[in-house]
Amino acid sequence: MIEMNNEVINAIIEKNDAEIAAILEKADEYAREKRAAATESAKAEAENSARLAAAKAEDIKAKRSTAARMERAKMLLAAKRKAVASVYEKLLAEVKKLDGKDFLAVVEAITGKYGEKGQKMILSASAPVTEKQVAELPAVKAKNMTVEKSDALAGGFVLSGETFDLDFTCAAIVESVRERTEKDVADEMFGEKQ
Repeated sequence: MIEMNNEVINAIIEKNDAEIAAILEKADEYAREKRAAATESAKAEAENSARLAAAKAEDIKAKRSTAARMERAKMLLAAKRKAVASVYEKLLAEVKKLDGKDFLAVVEAITGKYGEKGQKMILSASAPVTEKQVAELPAVKAKNMTVEKSDALAGGFVLSGETFDLDFTCAAIVESVRERTEKDVADEMFGEKQ
């Protein structure tokens, strides 16, 4: 009976060993499948991350390129504005250099067109003419204007009346010309005429 019990026990042990071996084999197979799936998943994730990183790098490159183009355009525009402004700065310098004869011709023309009876003409202290020379102009006499000089003006003159003043200082004249001609000057300078 003991021998029979030993045989039963041995049979049970063998059966358990076989079941354990089968379970271990299934566990190993399950682990292999999971490792293979995890490896494939990791590989796919790595490829996706590489694609995303490449796309992000291209995006950064495009943004930098766009920023560089925008900065270049801003610098070019600033240079063009400076070049156009220099034209009017030179014009202002030339207007301020008018000799007495040309200055009197400008005063006569403007007074004839815009002056009103009884106005006061205020000349810049730097005007190349005297108050007497201006007062003797036919248009100034015809409109019965008084003439005086002022240190407050930086070139040119002002027609001052009871209700309004007309500014014909050198800076005002050049600014008026600039408002009317700036686009044409820029087009001419930079070949943008259509």
